[in-house]
Amino acid sequence: MAEAGHYLIPAASCQAEIKIKGSRFIAAIEHSPGRTEAERMYLSYKKKYFNATHNCLAYYIRPDDFRFSDDGEPSGTAGKPILQVLEKSGVQEIFCVVTRYFGGVKLGTGGLIKAYTEAAQAALGQLQTIKVTLFSIFETKADYLWESKIRHVVALFGGEISRADYASGLIMEARIPTACDEEFLQQLTEQSNGQIICRLKK
Repeated sequence: MAEAGHYLIPAASCQAEIKIKGSRFIAAIEHSPGRTEAERMYLSYKKKYFNATHNCLAYYIRPDDFRFSDDGEPSGTAGKPILQVLEKSGVQEIFCVVTRYFGGVKLGTGGLIKAYTEAAQAALGQLQTIKVTLFSIFETKADYLWESKIRHVVALFGGEISRADYASGLIMEARIPTACDEEFLQQLTEQSNGQIICRLKK
């Protein structure tokens, strides 16, 4: 599971290969920040391994954005098992393709599921990750005299001011680590006796 306010992404590409009853399974993992990049990568791998029997795909960008493909293997025996490995890893923005070169021995439904799962797990075992911090955007409204206090509290939580408007009163936008949302709001309210109006934008 992802830590609150953070998630993991691949730090670099990695690859692993396993052999089962003569068949080669080559699993590759890449960082993919979006669906467009993932689909582009998939076409690239299919071109690279154009003579392979199958190039089975799964990518997990985030919980509501993912896809998998069996690429000709029996339904549910390749893409979905790979996706399940990715989901359980706790890593997001992750792309995996498992290329199979048929070795002459059929593995059956259970054997295929096991093979694609193990191939994806082998690649995942080589993966290094980076922790990404989630940020929230807050808008503050206050009298000009509160500017230094707002900047101080923002800095206290490792945030940054992304916009300041002095046209009609003081309006500032700040990027704050999502894990600090509640405490940030509490600090602004307490240190200004409610004189700083702050709302979460996104």
